[in-house]
Formats: sequence, C-alpha cells, structure tokens
Amino acid sequence: MKGGIIFLRYFKHLQYKDRLKIEELFSKKYTVTEISKILKFSYSTIKRELEKGLYLKLNSDLVYVDSYSADIGEKEYQDMLKSKGPDIKISHNHKVANYIEEMILKKHLSPKVISKLLKIKFNVSLSHVTIYKYIDSELFLKISNKNLVVKKDKKQKYQKIKIFKKKENKNYIDERDTNIDIVNRKEFGHWEMDTVKGKKGNKNCLLVLTERKTRQEIITKLKDGTSDSVINALDRLERKFRKDFPKIFKTITCDNGVEFSNDVKTERSVLYKNKKRTTLYYCRPYSSWQRGSNENTNKMIRRYIPKSEPIENYDEKYILGIEDFINNYPRGIFDYKTSNELYNNELKELGIINQELYKKEK
Repeated sequence: MKGGIIFLRYFKHLQYKDRLKIEELFSKKYTVTEISKILKFSYSTIKRELEKGLYLKLNSDLVYVDSYSADIGEKEYQDMLKSKGPDIKISHNHKVANYIEEMILKKHLSPKVISKLLKIKFNVSLSHVTIYKYIDSELFLKISNKNLVVKKDKKQKYQKIKIFKKKENKNYIDERDTNIDIVNRKEFGHWEMDTVKGKKGNKNCLLVLTERKTRQEIITKLKDGTSDSVINALDRLERKFRKDFPKIFKTITCDNGVEFSNDVKTERSVLYKNKKRTTLYYCRPYSSWQRGSNENTNKMIRRYIPKSEPIENYDEKYILGIEDFINNYPRGIFDYKTSNELYNNELKELGIINQELYKKEK
C-alpha cells in the first residue's frame, strides 16, 4: 500500500495484437524488461508468453535461433481457455476485486461475510467457496491465505474420550442441563472460559469468556495464569454487573487447568454473602473440543497476538480493540448479525437496560 492506495492485479490478458507486437520487438532483440515496459504488462506476463510461443528458427546464416511466434502463442492461449472452464467472474470488475481486498485487509472479514455483502452492495453472486479458490490461486495482488482471520474450514477431528470418575465435588460438563449442551444453545447466560498465553516464560495471559448463545466475548488481561488472578477478574466482573451477574453468568464451563482449580471461589459471590453467583462446570480431561466456541475465538485472537509474542507487549486498549472486533463481526450463523446485537437484545429480555453503563465501566 502506498499513499493509501491499494494496488491490484486487474486480470489484464494479452490480446493477439499484443502478441504481434511482442513478436516484432523480440525479433529486434528487445529484452523482456524492455518489452514489458513498452507494452505495459508485467515482466512475468511477458516472460510466460515468450515461453509459450518460443520456437527455433533457421536464419539466413543457416543457424537456428530462438524466435517467438504470435500464432503459436495465440494457439497455446486458446487451447488453455478451452480446458480451464468458466471465466473468472470478477476478471473485468475492478470495483469488486478492490472491495474484496479492502474487506479482508482493512475490515478482516471472512469470504463468507464478503459473499453476502457483494450481493447487497454490487448485486454480484459470488460464493465464499469461489472467493477462497481465487485467493488460493493467487488472483489477488495484496491478499493471500495469510491475511484471512480464520482459514478455510477443515473437518473437525474428534477423539474417543474415556469416561473418567468424578473427582471431589467438581461438576462435569455432561451434568449440564440439555439447554446448555453442545447442540442446543437455546438459553442465554451460559459461558465458556479459557486462558490465552503468549510467549513461553511470559507471565501475562488473557482470560477469555464466550457466551454460548450469542458468542459475545469478554477478554481480560491477567498479570499471571494463577487461580487467584482468574478469581480477581471474575470478582471485578461481578462488581461491574452487580445484582445482574447471576442472570448473565448462569454457568461457566472451563478445562481442568490449574488456573480454574478453585471452583468454590469462582462460584461464590463477593457482593452477597452466602450466595452463589454462578455454577462452574469442567470439561473432561483432554477434551478442549467440548468448549468449541471458546476454541474458535482463541483462533481469532491469535490473528492479533501470535503465540511467539509476550502478552505484556499489548496494552488494555489493544485488547479491548480485539474484543470489539470479535463482538462486532457479522456472523453467518446469525444471518450476518453481530454478537453485540444479539447480546444486547438478550439483556433487554432480562430487563437489563443499562448495557452502555457496563461498557463504560470496563
């Protein structure tokens, strides 16, 4: 990007008249670089074309020399067209190509969301599968798979899980009500909780809470990955939501990490003595897939904070920016509504009308 302008590959193809000019210039010993500048095509385009139309020509000295034939090059091109299938749908639509790049580079939207927006904005029907294919085929100059927040969906691999005996007084995931299970997400207020760590040896980490029905995210920076830090973060959340905390955080499901080991303090209220503020459930050991929403969110966070980077390098404002991005991301599963929209609607249903106050207090 230079001066705020995105440079695109505009899918410009050589015509037969261009091939005739190449034939003439090449016969006059012009270099590939010189031909590309004269005809205003890229160096690689001219180089590929010369390779397609190259043949050995017997000159007047009875010596074979490399020559280029416009007719041979044109025939190769037409043969390729017959075998390649349908034309690229955006080959002549620069606005659409530019829009796709901009939405990925600046807005960090997925091809699925972009596909929906293309229909609304340009009345162009382009499936997300096709957009992925164009990106894989390197048809865009400025974007590749590395620029995607989440790569193409791959089939999830599940392992068979052993049945573990219940330890102590822990509540395990299979004891949750059916309204909270993996398939049904009918009831609001059930969260998944995890920590995201940075570079090995760095104490700072992130506490990530994901509401299962709306996919709303709460991301908090912790000084370390101890259970005390997690409890302190939850205590701050309870002070923020006060009497509404038990309505919003009915249950929380986490893994068996040491940072979540204190289920008693997690469940107890710091504001209302002898009262529970939530119910904590644990996944079965080695079963992170049982917190699928949380795991997907962590992938999005890694787009902004790689594993190789210390969390301490990122301030609260940056963390809040990641949270806002995720919560305001149009989601296909919600007919392209955002988690924020759904979450605020749920709060209204509960009679909680001071959502903006909560946002300011964060």
